[in-house]
Amino acid sequence: MRFSWFVTPYSETDRFRGAVIGVAIGDAIGELAFGISSVGQLQALAASVTTLRYTDDTAMTIALAESIVESGSIDAEEAGRSYHCHYEREPSRGYAGGPPQVFHQVDRDHCSYLEAAGQLYLGAGSYGNGAAMRAAPVGLAYCFESEETIYSAARESALATHTHMRSGLTEQP
Repeated sequence: MRFSWFVTPYSETDRFRGAVIGVAIGDAIGELAFGISSVGQLQALAASVTTLRYTDDTAMTIALAESIVESGSIDAEEAGRSYHCHYEREPSRGYAGGPPQVFHQVDRDHCSYLEAAGQLYLGAGSYGNGAAMRAAPVGLAYCFESEETIYSAARESALATHTHMRSGLTEQP
């Protein structure tokens, strides 16, 4: 079934921009709301917000979108290079420990992103949610494809940083 509801007067570029802006706003608001435990606290926070700052999740979403646009597809190594470039530009975006370890290992050992990601957590790979946090460009780029193709693209976009066998992204022994 094709997504006829998805056909709008907006261009593909508009859709990508809208998705990334939505990710960035949700990410920045979510970052501010950590630790909020009551409606009163949330209302006070909302009244006091004057600026929003997005985190590594949005930085990596932007990196993935750029990688897809530049290469015309999703390739784990190309995505890894793009994630790495964004990290080097702005390492203060709140990156968890995994991606910087991958980037440093790639620089130090001249290995692939997939190899470095597979060495995280004593060789188990990351089982975090980072790859899901940056998935919007995959959905946009592959929205008219089969479920298998979308899964394969999402898998490929994750592999540069997330390879835990329980994630379903790598072959289990």
